[in-house]
Amino acid sequence: MDELLRRGLRQVRAKFVSHTWEMSRRAVIAQVFTSVVVQEFKASPAARCQTRSRVLHPLQQQLGDLDT
Repeated sequence: MDELLRRGLRQVRAKFVSHTWEMSRRAVIAQVFTSVVVQEFKASPAARCQTRSRVLHPLQQQLGDLDT
């Protein structure tokens, strides 16, 4: 299961530039507060939400079957 998860993450990560992926990873996977993420990346909260959404959707599509 862990290997499938890692492979799915790698496949989705390859679709995004590192800045986009890292901002989303910090917010979603590492569960860092929005205020910290936007400060680290010098982004607005709206930009962080948009980035999260752009990454989370394909990630859920790729890994959705792992929940069952």
